[in-house]
Amino acid sequence: DKPWPWIKNPEEWNKTLKDTLKLLFLNQGIILPLVILPYYIKNESVVRMDYETLPSCFEVIYQTVIFMILEDATFYWSHRFFHLDFIYPYVHKIHHKYVNTVSIASEYAHPFEYIFGNVLTSNSGILLFGKRTHLLTQMMWTVLRTMETTDGHCGYDFSWSPFRLLPMSAGSEFHHYH
Repeated sequence: DKPWPWIKNPEEWNKTLKDTLKLLFLNQGIILPLVILPYYIKNESVVRMDYETLPSCFEVIYQTVIFMILEDATFYWSHRFFHLDFIYPYVHKIHHKYVNTVSIASEYAHPFEYIFGNVLTSNSGILLFGKRTHLLTQMMWTVLRTMETTDGHCGYDFSWSPFRLLPMSAGSEFHHYH
């Protein structure tokens, strides 16, 4: 029922959008490459990447279900941690700058939270499975996870969204309430 931020206060929205784009660039353009840099230096991949062992449909589905469970559990506990009084005002409060969520806010996080609350939690299953995961499965999981979090932050709760079928998916209404 509340107006979108760009309608309510366009000047403040432009400033928030600029801050968001800067933080997204920092997290995804600088922090993320630094997190995965050791694997490039060692010329080693966490997952297998050969064509000969492309995953079967069963393997992709099985691993994706495990990834969902692990991501949900690790995200829940990291999120609880970021809401503790001693860390919330310095780290997680940044993400809650968006009262009415919009999709771009899904990745709007302090760099510390981005690494430990987003990157590591989303990749916890991949790190656990290691070479038993194929790059194709990792890519499909990353797309699925990005689409789900974008949907959950978009500001609308689409009843027809396929993510409402997932047992651990929280829609935009839940995030707004949070």
